[in-house]
Order: sequence, then structure tokens, then C-alpha cells
Amino acid sequence: MFTRSELEIKTIPELRDLCRRYGIKPTGSAAYKVSYMTSLMAFPQLALQQVREGRGLKSPGFSVIQFFEGVIDEINSPTDEQAALIKITLEGRRMAYPDRFDQENLLNLHKAKMHLEMAVGLLNQSLSTRSPTSLRSRGFVAFNCSSLEYKVFSPPPSV
Repeated sequence: MFTRSELEIKTIPELRDLCRRYGIKPTGSAAYKVSYMTSLMAFPQLALQQVREGRGLKSPGFSVIQFFEGVIDEINSPTDEQAALIKITLEGRRMAYPDRFDQENLLNLHKAKMHLEMAVGLLNQSLSTRSPTSLRSRGFVAFNCSSLEYKVFSPPPSV
């Protein structure tokens, strides 16, 4: 991310601004360049180490993703008429009150479903990028959104 040579040419105020920009604190006294430089060079690896240790942001378990997929199934798909109303609403056309409330609710439901589908896709990608060995040892199912296929990893036989 940042190289030592890239940071050495910066002044303390510039280094302080970089630390503020990324929300990190200097390591040690704020009066020394090396305190800022150390933090700026180390934070990417520290962040990844924390992810690997399960601290901070972490991927939910497969059962949570299955729950979200169940919610998506429960929402269902729009009828042809509902899809047409969603399209015309997205074009900026609005119905008169009180029907506008239901029109907006339909659009919000559609948006919620789309966001849930995107979230499930991202979470599945997150799961599939974990170490294959650690996933396979626990048993794992991956869903590929682009091909709409499941890939099953079974736990290895006990020795």
C-alpha cells in the first residue's frame, strides 16, 4: 500500500492528514514521522490479520445466508403487471393518492429484494474466497450467482 520511500518524503502534517484520512492513530509519539509511517505501512496487514482471526467484520455462517435466501424466496417474484408498474415507477411516473402509497411500497419491496440478492451474492463470494482447505474440513456449499449453480464441498473422511 504505502512504501517507506513514499512516506519519507512527506512532512509530519501530511502524514498526520493521511492517518486522519484513513482513521488510524500514529504508533507512539505524534511528534515523530516514524510514528505515522509505521502505522501507515502496517495497517493493511493488521487489518487482514484481524479478518483471519475473526475480529471485526467477518463473514456470516452458511445458515445465515440460507436464511436470507429464504427471505428472498418468501418475497417471491413480481407478476407481469407488477413488473410493469415497477418499470414505469422507475421512469418517474406516479399514481394519484392513495394508490401512490401502494405503488411506493411495491417499489420498495422490489428494491429490498434486489439488495438482498446482491448481498447474498457478495456473501457467497466471500465464503468461496476463504481457504478451500478450511472450508472443506467443515463441509460447505457455494452458490454461484452468475451460473445459478451450487457447488458442494463435503467434509473429508475421518482418519
